[in-house]
Amino acid sequence: MVLVSTYLVLHGLEPMARMFLLLAPAFLAPLVVLMIPAFAEADFGRLLPVLEEGMSAVLHGAWITLAQGFGLPMVWMVLPHVQSLERARSAVLVGVGFVFVPALALMTVTLTVLGPAETAARIYPTLLLFELVEVPGFTGFRIDPIFLVVWLATSFSTVALLQYAAATAVRRLLGLGSIRWPVVLIGLALTVLGAWPVGQLDLLHAGRAWLPWAVSGAAFGVPSVLMVMAMLRRPAREGAR
Repeated sequence: MVLVSTYLVLHGLEPMARMFLLLAPAFLAPLVVLMIPAFAEADFGRLLPVLEEGMSAVLHGAWITLAQGFGLPMVWMVLPHVQSLERARSAVLVGVGFVFVPALALMTVTLTVLGPAETAARIYPTLLLFELVEVPGFTGFRIDPIFLVVWLATSFSTVALLQYAAATAVRRLLGLGSIRWPVVLIGLALTVLGAWPVGQLDLLHAGRAWLPWAVSGAAFGVPSVLMVMAMLRRPAREGAR
């Protein structure tokens, strides 16, 4: 996956976008097919009572979700390349349609089938959902391998996009002429980390402890420091004029 991602990123953003558009139907079609039998077992009464664990649990869950997503980091990375906010609006709406709406539907099905307590206790609640759901007429047929194929496609897209974002950040930071060497070096680093003899569950448990703080600091702290520095430098420039 890392080698294919590196090869794709080296060719630029447009081939990446075309590849993602090809993967979008392969992601959405199986997901819709898998959610249809899951809806048959949904019980919206499991969502009640609302705020059973209090508002603090909701805020903590929102914080964890923010840390595990890439929304704000992607905004900070892409915003300098946006020439017109009006033209970017349609792209944002397409992204919401492809990502947010299916994710919201999938989370709703998961909560109504497993319940909030069981969902919060699981690392991969969606995988458990598709292990439990059975397709009518296919008793004993496991559909969770299909979900893993869908998850692999989305993981590849995420790796490629983050690799491109990191390479462009390094290029701007060091003033390089292209992203070729940053892409190659980041690909090598990802390969070494992927081959590191550490269990995935160990990484997930460790990430739950430090990842929310790291992402929050990077997403809010670094831009805030840069904004304050720019505000402090502005009076000095105006005085020099």
